[in-house]
Amino acid sequence: MISSTITADSIKDDFKVLLRAAKILRKDIASSPAWKFNGTFADYKPPPMLNIFCKHAVMGTRKVGNSNREDSIGVSASLLAQHFVGAYKSDRQVSYEPRSEDGSFKQRFETPLSVGLALGIHKNTRSKALVEKLAHLDLAISYKRVMEIETSIANSVLKQMESTGGICLPPWLVQDTFVWFAMDNIDFLESTPCGMNTLHGTAIAIYQPVSPEKSPMIPPIELDRSSKAQTIHDAVGCKTLTCKKPAPEKRKSDCKLLTSKPETDKNKKTDMTWMIGCLNFEEEGEVDVKLTAPGTWGAFNSLLSSSSEKTNVALVPPLIRSPPTDYDTLYTGLMRAHNITTRVMGSEAITVMTLDLQLYDLAMKLWVEREDIRKQFLFRPAIMGKNDPTKPRGKMTSYACFVHICRDEHKKKHPDVPVNFTEFSKRCSERWKVMSSKEKGRFEEMARVDKARYEREMQNYVPPKGMKRKQKKDPNAPKRPPSAFFVFCSEHRPKVKQDNPGLGIGSIAKKLGEQWGMLTPDGKTPYEKQAGKLKEKYERDVADYHRGNKAGAGGAAASKAKQKVEEDDEDEDEEEDDDDEDD
Repeated sequence: MISSTITADSIKDDFKVLLRAAKILRKDIASSPAWKFNGTFADYKPPPMLNIFCKHAVMGTRKVGNSNREDSIGVSASLLAQHFVGAYKSDRQVSYEPRSEDGSFKQRFETPLSVGLALGIHKNTRSKALVEKLAHLDLAISYKRVMEIETSIANSVLKQMESTGGICLPPWLVQDTFVWFAMDNIDFLESTPCGMNTLHGTAIAIYQPVSPEKSPMIPPIELDRSSKAQTIHDAVGCKTLTCKKPAPEKRKSDCKLLTSKPETDKNKKTDMTWMIGCLNFEEEGEVDVKLTAPGTWGAFNSLLSSSSEKTNVALVPPLIRSPPTDYDTLYTGLMRAHNITTRVMGSEAITVMTLDLQLYDLAMKLWVEREDIRKQFLFRPAIMGKNDPTKPRGKMTSYACFVHICRDEHKKKHPDVPVNFTEFSKRCSERWKVMSSKEKGRFEEMARVDKARYEREMQNYVPPKGMKRKQKKDPNAPKRPPSAFFVFCSEHRPKVKQDNPGLGIGSIAKKLGEQWGMLTPDGKTPYEKQAGKLKEKYERDVADYHRGNKAGAGGAAASKAKQKVEEDDEDEDEEEDDDDEDD
């Protein structure tokens, strides 16, 4: 009885303390100056008492020794304080009784959290309903306020573009420092079921190394408070330029080895000639195939693009509302980039533009035909993936050795004649098919020597940080069980092959997929049960496999074995995905 009384009294005392703390915090919020978004979040300061309270509520009274963890706690406390401020209701708001049954409140204070979240959500979804839902939860500003801010930003950018001759410059751009560009198509909400609110256009990205010692070319944008929205065409002339489509070349090759079909475009021949020129072969003795540059365009451009410097990057507005594969759009994007280059680096500067292979091909056709494009632009293919230039070159097959020897022989006989690679590859393939095993033996021996070279170099290869070296599959590891569909395929594939002897692997897989799709749920049940039994067996085998490794080589080996099994499973998942695509 006494203990319960003491507990009740302590709860009352704590409750009084909480009420007093709430009163102090409400006063602190109400007396803090109202913050409005003026183009930056850096000038926001949360109510001091509220910020201290939230920090102690998050971390307690103990001190954090690690500065990074302390910064993380500070961010959490700041977000919690901003949510308090956004949800704050004044005494007048609470006591007001509206005539309607609407229970919503008008947000009294803005915070970086409420503004940034609303702008970010609207930018990525263009959804009014989602913004209003977040505003109803006191997490974001209203949709009307979002429109006001976006209109102010747009008007300010348009006003600045008028002063820069119709060019939109990033705020960090500095004078007399190298800039380069990339152009590609941009798709917005392309996967929506109805296709509404989608955008398929062209985007241009600008890059420049960070130069903290230099001042930006343009002053910071001051938000235009005008509520009337302007259009890009009213403010500056940003029309799509007209570009005459290059005429296709219809020259014939003088090479006796090839047919009289038209040659590939000059830029393709130049590019491929460069790559072939990097190869050095020896017909006798050990084959040593060396590259003076990485063997793929992706790796080559990784070297061109790799830099220890920090780089600023931004999109160049406005987006062009047409795909870049159209010559008018491509030319318009190129000239916008060149206008920025000349403004930053001078009228004699060359614009460097990175393009994917399709756009690179179109741009090089313009480069070949037009002298002004040759003088103003340097085009390069885009990076196609992460490549390690220090990784040993992959091993060559016997057929690849044969093709390279044929190419070298052709170069010796016809040093001034370009190669039509499509026809050359076709002729090599036909010649390889009729070669005897004795004739192929030479190239198979070359392939074995090259494989030994590859394995020797891979033993000393250490992948750079962030890249994993592919593990070899353990032949003793349990094989991942097939799905119900693959159980069905293994049972019905022989019959489909027998009924359709002329079909290839892909066509047979397609027929099996059609048969599987026509089965009812009851018809699929036997295969699903069989797949379930195989999965249970697989799980038992994996457990036994792990126990065996643990008993034989300790916990570290078991952990490594488990990792190998998981990697094997991932590889087999990829193989199954490939089969599903064929189906």
